[in-house]
This record gives sequence, C-alpha cells and structure tokens, in this order.
Amino acid sequence: MNMRRLTSRNTSSPITKAMLDMILLSLLFFGVYHVSAFQSSLPAVRKATTMPYYSFQLHDVRFENKYFQLEEMEDKDRCTTELFLRADRRVQIGITDGPRHSDGVGTWEVQEGGTILKMTLVRKFNAGDKKTDMGEFSYDIRRNFEGSVTLIGNLVGIEGCTRAEANQEVGYFTMIDTTEDREKNIDTAGGQSIASRGF
Repeated sequence: MNMRRLTSRNTSSPITKAMLDMILLSLLFFGVYHVSAFQSSLPAVRKATTMPYYSFQLHDVRFENKYFQLEEMEDKDRCTTELFLRADRRVQIGITDGPRHSDGVGTWEVQEGGTILKMTLVRKFNAGDKKTDMGEFSYDIRRNFEGSVTLIGNLVGIEGCTRAEANQEVGYFTMIDTTEDREKNIDTAGGQSIASRGF
C-alpha cells in the first residue's frame, strides 16, 4: 500500500527526468560561459589594476642627489663601488673595494618613465713603473650600464647588464639606494657623513 502511494506520487510529479536534464544542461552552459568570460577578462583586469600602480610608483622615484652602492660582476671578478648621482646628471665615483682608480667621471639618465636607468662610467688607472723601460702610464676603462628599476620595499634598486665601449656585454651589475643609511651614519668627531669621505 505504501509502495503504491509512493509510486503514484512519483509518476504524477510535474518534474520529469527530461526536465531535470534540461535544467542541469542549462546550469552547466551558464557556468562554462561565465567562467570563460571571466578568464578572457583577466588580462585586462590585471593590466587595469596592477600596471597603473606599478608605473605610478616608479614615476615618483627620484635618483638625483642620492647615494648608490654599485656591485659589478665581470667573469669571476666582483667589486663594490660607492656612487653619488648628482642633479646635473653627473656621477661622482667614490670608494671601492676593487682596483683603485686615480680619477673617474660618469653620467646618468632615466628613460621610459623611470623604468630604465642608463649610466656611463669612465675610470682612469695608473700602471707601470718609472724604473722600467716602459715607465709609468695610465689608461681609461669605460663601462656602460643599463638596467631595470625596481622597488625593494622603500628602496630603489637597479639590475642589468654591463657593456664595454664596443657595446660588447661583459658582465652584470646591481645598484641599491643607500642614501638613508648614509644620512644616519654620522661621524660624531667631525660632524660629517662617514660615507661622504669617499667623494
């Protein structure tokens, strides 16, 4: 008796198996359509949300009148040199733990909305011995640097390749802003930034 009633209720239900299949098929189509539309819009969403913020941050970065630590890597050689980027686009070359130069000049510029830094350094080195037939002499080494600007927390960093005069790639370099650390590093005896002694 109970089975007859249950069967009667099922057969008289307005929702049939065919209708259920149609409902499931519609839901499936709806889900696939919207997922596909969402995925196709992701590149535009990323571009609209991330790129303006990234460009805005780099656009606000200032390089002039700041100290940087330059690390150069050529073959197996690695050295660190202190630089000061002046407002007139000249570079003052400071102390280094690499080969000592007797003189040096440089220039710098920023391109592509603050995302690329280009810099040229020309350093003079002395060699030879006046007691020998060759005597003493000097020579210049020119290096061109080009790197991408990034933000490392609140600090500006640059990373890129180093080229010689013939535009031959000879190594890599990194630079990081050390201005804030230098300003805190005060020589209490002389009232002068210790770091500025190299300039």
